[in-house]
Amino acid sequence: MSESALGKANDSNDSDNKEVSECPTCGDEFDTTQGMRMHHTAIHGESIAGDQVECDWCGSSFRVQPSRVDEQERFYCSDECYSNGRSEKYSGESHPCYIEDKPEIECEWCGDEFEVVPAKRERSRFCSRDCLHEYYSETRSGENAINWQGGKVELECDSCGDVFKKKPSHVGENNFCSMQCHRDYQSIHQRGENHHAFEGGRTTEYGPNWQEQRRKAIDRDNGTCQDCQTHRSELDRDIHVHHITPREHFMQDGVLDYERANALDNLVCLCSACHQKWEGLYLRPDTRE
Repeated sequence: MSESALGKANDSNDSDNKEVSECPTCGDEFDTTQGMRMHHTAIHGESIAGDQVECDWCGSSFRVQPSRVDEQERFYCSDECYSNGRSEKYSGESHPCYIEDKPEIECEWCGDEFEVVPAKRERSRFCSRDCLHEYYSETRSGENAINWQGGKVELECDSCGDVFKKKPSHVGENNFCSMQCHRDYQSIHQRGENHHAFEGGRTTEYGPNWQEQRRKAIDRDNGTCQDCQTHRSELDRDIHVHHITPREHFMQDGVLDYERANALDNLVCLCSACHQKWEGLYLRPDTRE
């Protein structure tokens, strides 16, 4: 037989041996099963890969890998069906750990009898959490509480003098009936030298003529900031009087020449914000270049 004849014979045998797969939806034929399944997914929008099985809970059909068919006895189409199937199969007497005769004990609070597993018989005392909470609320509160310290004690407020009650653990050196009384007490007794952060007060003197010169500077500038033109009545604190040339420049042997330091031409009115801006510039706001 010639080579050409032999080739035609082999091609004829191969075509006879090919497995033809038919699409279950449209009937089209394909040379391979894989090709038919790919066609079904792409054209008909549904995968037909794997073997078709039935859900043991709801009875719906779905497909799984062939290897799973041999490995599993039961099939579930969803987690919900799986939970329902397991609940039915492994609950009550069907559960592997089922105990037929559970001991009954009496609830220490309500007196009802309830069943417990033998392992919990010695330490079970209440039939429900509600009974547990009611028991502790009734028997472990007030004087019966483990950390009971005698209840609240009566005290006199160190600010207003009113009598009020306070837990013993909260009693301190000073006691107040409200936050307002606490603040009032601090404003009187914890200021100046009595304040915990007091460091001796101001370390420099402005001189005996300072208050008079300060008043004159405010009158001259009409109580108005010479930078932003804000009047003292619009400020949340009184207007500042700024030394254009700092007082340190008028110190000699530790003594301040207050006459020159507090001269009106060395003073200018500024608000707090502008004072910080002009500190150390040695110029009046209206002459700044």
